[in-house]
Amino acid sequence: MSDIQSEAVTIAEDTDEYSVEEIAGKLAEMHEEYRVPLEEAVTSVRDDLGVWGNDEVTDLENVEGDENWYNLEVKVVDLWEPRSDAMAQVGLIGDETDTRKFVWFDGTDGIPTLEEGECYSLDTVVSDEYEDSTSVKLTTPTEVEHHPDMEIEVPESGTTHTGTVVNIESGSGLIKRCPEEDCTRVLNNGRCSEHGEVDGEFDMRIKATVDDGLDTPTVVFDKEATEELTGISLSDAEEMAKDALDTSVVAQEMEDELLAEQVTVTGPEYENGGSSTISADSFDISSGISADDIDAALVKARSNA
Repeated sequence: MSDIQSEAVTIAEDTDEYSVEEIAGKLAEMHEEYRVPLEEAVTSVRDDLGVWGNDEVTDLENVEGDENWYNLEVKVVDLWEPRSDAMAQVGLIGDETDTRKFVWFDGTDGIPTLEEGECYSLDTVVSDEYEDSTSVKLTTPTEVEHHPDMEIEVPESGTTHTGTVVNIESGSGLIKRCPEEDCTRVLNNGRCSEHGEVDGEFDMRIKATVDDGLDTPTVVFDKEATEELTGISLSDAEEMAKDALDTSVVAQEMEDELLAEQVTVTGPEYENGGSSTISADSFDISSGISADDIDAALVKARSNA
């Protein structure tokens, strides 16, 4: 069975009005004649035919596979920093049964910005399967309704990772975020990818590569975690940058303090841009091998050579 035929069968399962042959013909016309990517052709055909599956709300634990359509009632558990300018938002949603990564892209008209801790109905989202992990995408037909009075208890979940801090990544230290309402994008040279040039608001974070000998995820510490981890408050960081006329001194100070430390972090893990990232909800730190220790060992080794 061809990809077009397979997609047509899937769409036909959601309607009694159109045959597999009719749907396959529309998909073939868009994909083969007009060179529209098949995923976009599926969305367009579903939109044209008004076929978006049933109206039942699905529990997140039952969201599975690739290119399946669902209606959800969820709480936004966590919002993450997009790794691509094409992404409008990326984060973690949850209900009483499970959690899933979600993403929606710039240019998806009509979808409001989701807020952390708030509950929403997400009608007509599509599943996306990658390396046995299923996430959901908000697309053009997705309808979002905010429910400020809804309460959803999301079970605690997360990955625990223990390793050595081997790198403090770019984008750590003192940063500026877009001040526009409901926008948390980090500015690049004073510009927000959504709102253009803005007068940003200071924030602080650490993006650390933590190596356990097998995996090297990026661990993101937010402002509160960064302050606890380093003992540097946001006001301290601003003062340091002001005195040095350079914001990079804050990241350098954090690197000097954290490099080679052993940390155990727990938090949601997600794939973002092809690499693994953990958003640290909690952490413990224990002294590792310091840079001075490494230098001393090298000197000793050379002297004994």
